[in-house]
Amino acid sequence: MYTKSSHHSNLPCLHIYPDNVKVTFTSANPSLEQIQRFQEQWMFAAEPAPLDFINVQSISSNSVHIYVCCHAERDVRCGVIGELLISRLRKYIASPPVDLVEILQGKEVEVFGCSHVGGHKYAGNMVMYRPDWKQGVWYGRVLLDDLDAIVRETILGGKIIEKHWRGGLPSGDWDPKEKISAKEASEKSLEWQEEKCACHG
Repeated sequence: MYTKSSHHSNLPCLHIYPDNVKVTFTSANPSLEQIQRFQEQWMFAAEPAPLDFINVQSISSNSVHIYVCCHAERDVRCGVIGELLISRLRKYIASPPVDLVEILQGKEVEVFGCSHVGGHKYAGNMVMYRPDWKQGVWYGRVLLDDLDAIVRETILGGKIIEKHWRGGLPSGDWDPKEKISAKEASEKSLEWQEEKCACHG
């Protein structure tokens, strides 16, 4: 997925998944030539070349990145519900329920507004990434009342909530076009977590 978002950065940057790296340009105004070189020699290259005008760093293994579509110019539905979801979710993360305070303190949860991700009729749309997932989880028809369950079950628990499930981005072990069921996706996400625990155990 390639979308504009509200990353908090003084310099142009990109989060790249499922590689889980952050690429930051060293200049506030990279030239067109640098952008083209970055795309050709790093972004879409089989073997990324070292470039002296970018810095590449791993995204923390404790991070959770949540992107909410708030693209009002494309469709007012995402513009309205997206902004509400971002605001409510940031407040929830900053002041979580008592039973989640300690758990969330161990996570670096960031909520970003982003541009079009497709399917405004499913507003609110949300894409979530965690380093221990092999791809992002894409939800639709998310309302304010759904946020507590999404934080508990998906963001922290790694389980897919079927009524919101739209697919995985970008393609990891499955392709969204394969129409994998939410149950199968949830089983896969739990398998990945078990594999990671086994590798680090």
